[in-house]
Amino acid sequence: MKRNRILAVYSLCTLIVLSIISLQALPAASIMSIYAKQSGDVKLGESSLNLTIYGDPESARQVFEVFRYFTTQNLQWRGTFPAPPGSVGPDISLDLSYVEFEKLNPDKYGLTANDLDIQLSAENMLNVHVVAGLVNAEIRFLTKNELPALNLTAVLEENVEISFFLTILPLPNLQQALYSFKGDRFVISVLVIKPLEVTILRPNEGDLVSDTVPIQAGVKGATGIRVDKVLWRIEGDRWGWDWQQMTYNEMNGLWEARWDSWNAPNGKCRLIVRAEAIEEKPPGSGEFRHAVEDAINVEVSNPSVGAYFIKPDGWKEQIFGLNIKCDHGTQHWSMGTPFSFWPWIGMSLTAPEYWWDGQIRFKCWRINDESGNTIFESGGPTLMIDEDIFGKLFDGGGRARQLECIYEQPQPPPQ
Repeated sequence: MKRNRILAVYSLCTLIVLSIISLQALPAASIMSIYAKQSGDVKLGESSLNLTIYGDPESARQVFEVFRYFTTQNLQWRGTFPAPPGSVGPDISLDLSYVEFEKLNPDKYGLTANDLDIQLSAENMLNVHVVAGLVNAEIRFLTKNELPALNLTAVLEENVEISFFLTILPLPNLQQALYSFKGDRFVISVLVIKPLEVTILRPNEGDLVSDTVPIQAGVKGATGIRVDKVLWRIEGDRWGWDWQQMTYNEMNGLWEARWDSWNAPNGKCRLIVRAEAIEEKPPGSGEFRHAVEDAINVEVSNPSVGAYFIKPDGWKEQIFGLNIKCDHGTQHWSMGTPFSFWPWIGMSLTAPEYWWDGQIRFKCWRINDESGNTIFESGGPTLMIDEDIFGKLFDGGGRARQLECIYEQPQPPPQ
């Protein structure tokens, strides 16, 4: 029960601080430059404050969902607020005589508080003090410019006092008043919007892929966010690639890349697309970056080449590292078995005539179906891929088969 009450107080303080001043959602660097940002993200009027901050509003929804209805009296809380990695959270002092929080519909919440007194100190640089006899706040989840957003409006009434003080560095005891207000009514409007969103559009989750795979992703950025670059990579249990650049297509507005899937083994893997963006800020206020990822699972199924030695007793033993020469047009390369490949029409594969000590000899190229029945066999060391062989390397449902390179040890003639 004690743990639940601590969670309730903590979540309520999160809500109130976000609702009334919203500074905890800003990284420390943004707090330091709040004065320079007044003409941008922060707009202070004679009796109002309008603030736009970047963040994922769905994380706030999770906190709000804990308490569909909550009320308490004589609430006091002292502590340090959580902060983004790399920064120190502000110290909070909170007092109020009554608070009520209620979920009004799936996307709307309401908060009422009496005798509010909040003091906030951010790394001894920014100090905020808010006093109000009555607070009414509305929190509404919405979509703005196709991005998830949260709009919060708090109306402070009855003997309202608000002050912002900034410590002037490097003189820690000298403070400059950035803003102060005394009156009967003050309105705070906060828009929390997801700065960046990326969605993989092609291929789809769970797709069976082969050959050269087109990758397409859509990227959305909020106002004031400039997309810097979009990257992609493949992750899997047996393999992984470094990040690769994607290219923006002005014709369709998508970010695109091409993945030669035969360069890696067959099997399930994960495709990740990462978008990185820069938050545009006034000169001298620093550079703030945002990054977001989307990922899907796909299965690679390209034809593969495997080499096998059929022993005199009929046992089939796999051969690793057998060097197969490949030729396609003007391109020539070699691969060690087993390997995946794409069987272009006109491509030839040449196996060594002998393996190991010269006593084990090439027998044939072979393709078996899913039941183990041989559907193709060729006796020469060089195999040219034609349309018939190409068709037999697939089962008709998009799944690839293996091309087997068979070796045997010839039996000596009977004496």
